[in-house]
Amino acid sequence: MYTSSKGGKTVYAIFLFWPRWDILNLGAPEVSSRTHISIVGYDGDIDWVVSPPGIQLTLPSKSEMLSDWAWVVQLDNLVN
Repeated sequence: MYTSSKGGKTVYAIFLFWPRWDILNLGAPEVSSRTHISIVGYDGDIDWVVSPPGIQLTLPSKSEMLSDWAWVVQLDNLVN
């Protein structure tokens, strides 16, 4: 599920099930050279690559997350 900030500059992708092999595919975002991706509540960096039709994120281990129930990916400076 996606939602955005009031001004639309930040998009949030909410997921309720931890992906197999810690790989999350998001099919809708179009990134730019200015795009920054993070997980809300996690201080580390998130590796990601463009994987048409969207992006593929390599997440940290689930044991490093503060929540066991839901997680939010924050996407700043998307094209769309």
